Amino acid sequence: MDAFEDLQQFQLDMDKIVCPLSYGDTTYRNQIMLKGNKIFGDRFISLNDFMPYPDYVQQLLSCSYFFMNSLRQLGLGNILLLLYLGSKVILDKSNPVYRFFIKNEIRVFSIEEAKSGNLEIIDLDKTRFNLIRVWGKNAIRSKTNQLIGLIK
Repeated sequence: MDAFEDLQQFQLDMDKIVCPLSYGDTTYRNQIMLKGNKIFGDRFISLNDFMPYPDYVQQLLSCSYFFMNSLRQLGLGNILLLLYLGSKVILDKSNPVYRFFIKNEIRVFSIEEAKSGNLEIIDLDKTRFNLIRVWGKNAIRSKTNQLIGLIK
């Protein structure tokens, strides 16, 4: 819920806030829905039920920004997908995923940058190249072979 405080301070144009809530504790989900609706009104859209993956991706395609307010690695699949699609991903600098992406030249933004509103244009070709370099089929095959070599 503390993400709402940060969202209110972001200097970004957000016509809607999509909040996936189809997992986790139901009581907490209801609290998030109530608070989100109270603060953001009709702009707050909660995704409460699991949906077919293509429908979920369609929802994500409408997001120019993706904010993951966590100090832990969460939602990596969503983050990777949104980076590949060209969304500006905003993470806490303390999150190890933030540091990993920066180290691998994959542009993500900090909460502080979102609050200032200074988010430069992303080089989508470079982002996709680096995502494939780290997580593409050849990269995974190579890492798997290295692991097998260590086990032998």
